[in-house]
Amino acid sequence: MSRQPLRIAAPTLTVAITTYNRWAKCERAFDSILGQTESRIEILLVDDCSPLLIPPRFAKKITDAGAQYYRHTVNRGLAAARNTAIKNAEGRFFSFCDDDDLWLADAATKLLTPLRAADSTATIAIALPSAGESCFKGRRELSLRELMLLGVTPPVAAQLYKTELIREVGGYDESVRSGVDHDLWISLVSNNPCVGIVLENCSSVDDDPFAERITTAEASRRAEIKRSLSIWRGKIETVFGADFYQHFCKSYEEYLNLTFLIQAMKRGSVGEAFAKALEQPRTIWQLFLLARRRFAMGRVCSTFKPFTSERIELRP
Repeated sequence: MSRQPLRIAAPTLTVAITTYNRWAKCERAFDSILGQTESRIEILLVDDCSPLLIPPRFAKKITDAGAQYYRHTVNRGLAAARNTAIKNAEGRFFSFCDDDDLWLADAATKLLTPLRAADSTATIAIALPSAGESCFKGRRELSLRELMLLGVTPPVAAQLYKTELIREVGGYDESVRSGVDHDLWISLVSNNPCVGIVLENCSSVDDDPFAERITTAEASRRAEIKRSLSIWRGKIETVFGADFYQHFCKSYEEYLNLTFLIQAMKRGSVGEAFAKALEQPRTIWQLFLLARRRFAMGRVCSTFKPFTSERIELRP
């Protein structure tokens, strides 16, 4: 399928959907963007060289919607696929929905709202539905540096950026294979952009513990995150210092430990879950409380421990 001449004129928002061989899920993600109440949305679908070609019916839907389709000739990974979308985006703002996630009908409007406010200085918007007003002392705008010090991590399917902001840092590092969302934040944090906080749900994320993806393959996920942390070290230490880098590495390890414990619990693997629990540097009761919290939060907002070695003032 070749690129189609029909386009959304002067789109406000470009939404990228990247996929690899998951056409049924991808079409559902596409439909969720197509069904947005917000108008002037450009949809770019990037196929990272799927072995199975796009189904003709889905291809026709893309054409009829005026969306654009790009196919890599070799598999290059998520970061490269998103960079293809960024390169071709015409919207003032840029966002993405992974092929196994869905946007709620008003997601685009909610994410654009803090960036449209007359007195806003935000160039990024994120949705943190599980966070309360007390988390940010009543503030709805914080710097990216403040958020990272507080332990906030990029929420799944709920991020929106000024397109020029991402282009200024060269997009995503294509050598990073896991932790791609964090990679963009780590590239942007040296500029310390302002982030608008939306305390509402914008997406429905696929948290199926049996689904095949890099985030559920424990050995490869751990190896790739270790590699990513090595890649990020210089950038993180330049902005935050060596102590924060060590804290960040430890937080990632604890996050992965809890993630794979919860996946074992969801799969009903009692023996595996118990073995993983015994490996954790927490009591069983602490793990139960953390797991219950993560069950409630899903993948929408994963958080690290706050970095407390320096004082952080968050005045309204």
